[in-house]
Amino acid sequence: MKKINFLIYIICFFLLTGCVNTPEHICSDNLSDWLTKDEIICETYVNEYQECKVCHKEINKRTKYYSHDYYEKENVLPTCTEGGFIEYQCNNCDYTFKY
Repeated sequence: MKKINFLIYIICFFLLTGCVNTPEHICSDNLSDWLTKDEIICETYVNEYQECKVCHKEINKRTKYYSHDYYEKENVLPTCTEGGFIEYQCNNCDYTFKY
């Protein structure tokens, strides 16, 4: 009878606590997208992590470099008197340049 009570106790413990800190985390299928506590600024390194949706522990960590993400803002064709240019702008910040 003591063995059955102990077994029930162990099962309830694992069910109620959610995650167990094992070499292979049992919540690896319940990870969030990459999150950050830092402000994302172009041309900087940002610390990111994934969080277990069950126990809310930070599981994976990485440092990611955020570079500019350009789109073509304006395309001015050349004329007989002036040269043309293409202006690019970053989607994340207001940095622009002409080429």
